Amino acid sequence: MAELRNAPTQARSRKTLDAILSSADTLFAERGVSDTTVSQIAEHAGVSIGSLYRFFPNKTALVEEYVRRYAHELLSLMPPSLPESPTLDDLDEIVSGLVDRSVATRINFRGHGSVRQWKDPETGMLACATVHNSEIALVSGLLRSSPYDIDEDQVRRMTTVIVDGVYPLLEGVGDLSKKEQVAMGSEIKAMVSGYIRLRIDPTKLQASAPGAD
Repeated sequence: MAELRNAPTQARSRKTLDAILSSADTLFAERGVSDTTVSQIAEHAGVSIGSLYRFFPNKTALVEEYVRRYAHELLSLMPPSLPESPTLDDLDEIVSGLVDRSVATRINFRGHGSVRQWKDPETGMLACATVHNSEIALVSGLLRSSPYDIDEDQVRRMTTVIVDGVYPLLEGVGDLSKKEQVAMGSEIKAMVSGYIRLRIDPTKLQASAPGAD
């Protein structure tokens, strides 16, 4: 991703940059990326347009920094290591962690839903393509390395469901109460875990069902 035009070196500059990105997050969530201008972001942040341009030559560069921070937070919540050949129980635990980090990150980046759909008007590239591709690679890699017989077509389909199927459910999670955020996270984890078990080993799903012998 592109570097900042001028990386902040003093506390005041870092505070200004943080205010700009925080305002961008708020406006992206309210209006979408396409309908938000850099002038609106500067006004919302309480800084001059010149101060914003000191960091970003255009909106695309600002979005790139937003995505970089989002990716950094996701990475900071990743487990230090993953099993080489994850079992169903391992996959449950890993997916649970992935859902938890997605919920936590979306609470702090409420505008990410809009950013995820936005394309650079010059290149036509999705702003979050790098982050999305890394999540696809992570989940598909876990499924391929598991000791189960999963063909490539199924790996592809399962990965799409696990990665892309969760995103719509995360919309608006930042607006929920903390109690509801936890509850929603639990529902998503139960859904994804059940799906994985059903596709890999239906007998495991039946054995874990309430009331099963």
